[in-house]
Amino acid sequence: MTFLLLSLAGCDLLTTTTAADTTVVWAGYVARDPFDGQELTVLSEGSVVFTDLDGAVLVEAEQPYEDAPGWWLAELEPETEVAIRVGGPDQATMVWRGQTPARTSYWRYGGLLTRDAAALQEVLEALDPDTTFAPLSEGEVVHLWAEPWSPDRWVGADISVTDAAGAEAEVITFTEDDSGLLRLADVSDPIVFFAAAGLAPGQAILTVTPAAGPVVTETWPTQGGDLVSALYFALAEEG
Repeated sequence: MTFLLLSLAGCDLLTTTTAADTTVVWAGYVARDPFDGQELTVLSEGSVVFTDLDGAVLVEAEQPYEDAPGWWLAELEPETEVAIRVGGPDQATMVWRGQTPARTSYWRYGGLLTRDAAALQEVLEALDPDTTFAPLSEGEVVHLWAEPWSPDRWVGADISVTDAAGAEAEVITFTEDDSGLLRLADVSDPIVFFAAAGLAPGQAILTVTPAAGPVVTETWPTQGGDLVSALYFALAEEG
């Protein structure tokens, strides 16, 4: 089973609601990540849309408080697997996966975010100068960005990223050396992040076969121009 920080982070901030058990409120600040080392800012313009795993819209989150721009709120069925589409001006639409909480809860600031599209393009081209990456702004392809929850558990893992037709994208994996600099990961290295680009829209499928433990597969419904978020991605527990 995989986990998102969205699911984990709300635990110590959980509050019980007196509303009917058929729905819960899920809310919090959504961040804009400039992807250049600068501080996060709130996403006060754009959209936060919850869909089912086929991409059908369940609810569009709202910003209900004039004095709290960037605070988004949605009412949803509890304990339901959803995709979350987050987009804004100059931001790549990021698609997250998560499970709605059992009770009304709040995600921590930074738990749900979107990233600057132009900066993302620059990062991809810097990581792999020999590959031509179609900009997400053209709306034709889908990219995936992942940051493992426990990099040491990913040593020796086999990672594949495919679309609904089974076409496989190249996966670029990175590790961090003793000085804190990033470099391409070898099979014996912990993986601190990885990326895949150029998937056809419709569905993105991430499959991880770790050196120890069960295979983990996760899917996201996608549209052209999406950035799939596998941030905080965790492998299943062994046994």
